[in-house]
Amino acid sequence: MRLTIKTDGGARGNPGPAGAGVAIWDEQGRLILERGFFLGVMTNNQAEYEGLLRGLEAAGELGADQVEVFCDSELLVKQINGEYRVKNAQLKKLYEKAVVLQGQFKSVRVRHIRRCENADADRMANLAMDAEADVDEGVENCGAAGGCGSGVKDVDCVGQVVQLRDRVRYDAANPVREVLHRGRGLTSELVCLTGDQEWQMGPKVSQAAIMVMYGGGTVEVDGEATAVTAGCWLGVEGAGKIRFRGNGRDNMAVIVSCQS
Repeated sequence: MRLTIKTDGGARGNPGPAGAGVAIWDEQGRLILERGFFLGVMTNNQAEYEGLLRGLEAAGELGADQVEVFCDSELLVKQINGEYRVKNAQLKKLYEKAVVLQGQFKSVRVRHIRRCENADADRMANLAMDAEADVDEGVENCGAAGGCGSGVKDVDCVGQVVQLRDRVRYDAANPVREVLHRGRGLTSELVCLTGDQEWQMGPKVSQAAIMVMYGGGTVEVDGEATAVTAGCWLGVEGAGKIRFRGNGRDNMAVIVSCQS
């Protein structure tokens, strides 16, 4: 699988509070992941390298074997491509990590683009710096039944049901949008499950989209199990019991349900 990655990094002050951003597209040109990472205090160049590292890591997790990376840091691109030597000790450590990560792919191409062409990754880096925390607005292409939907961010609802409102970012071309917005009489809620928890759909629930926010595991819908990874969603209709069996303690699945 071939993925296209755009990365960015910056610091407010040099050094100063820093962030990195990553945006990834699949072979069909669909945006499948947008993440921002708060990095603490570091320089602009270090943040640029962190963006590259996080982008390569994410592509590896998605199962890519070929990647094309675009960065607006000319220094980083020329160092990675061997045109410039890496003299700074801190950057050299990051450069060496990048070389190791590149080794997991059959082919890696790193190219320079103008800042105006890197708006997605730049936006995620700035969101992370604003929040002083990692942010996630995108999804990962897991190939699970039902396809991939839009990511869920900033949800603190473990064991609770919360109103949907603006907490979910939608792709207008995605079937999840149809699940959530078909008819004015439907209301939407989020149910978050962690570890090994289950949720019984109520009698008025007609449809649901199950999204995995963190980690991975298995989603069981009325006893039928499907393996999932972070960012996957499964669309279901008329289901009774939904169970999420997470691979780790901090894994989380989100059920977006529609009630008439």
